[in-house]
Amino acid sequence: MKDERSVTRHSPVFSGVSTPDFMSELYVMEFCEKSLVNVLERRGAGYFEEKRVLAIFRDVCNAVFAMRCQSPPVAHR
Repeated sequence: MKDERSVTRHSPVFSGVSTPDFMSELYVMEFCEKSLVNVLERRGAGYFEEKRVLAIFRDVCNAVFAMRCQSPPVAHR
């Protein structure tokens, strides 16, 4: 996913507790000054133009697609 601009970069830093049913890891992620939530909050009561909505939707879809194409697929929320 190194080329997907809509997905933050991260590196595993520490593998924690590991059992047959559970594994934990800590990650360091790149700092993102803006987020979709920030963009939505800044618009206030106004509306986005259709072109802007489609661009946001495209970026989200591309990010989810890139994560799901990994082997194994990367979880997302």
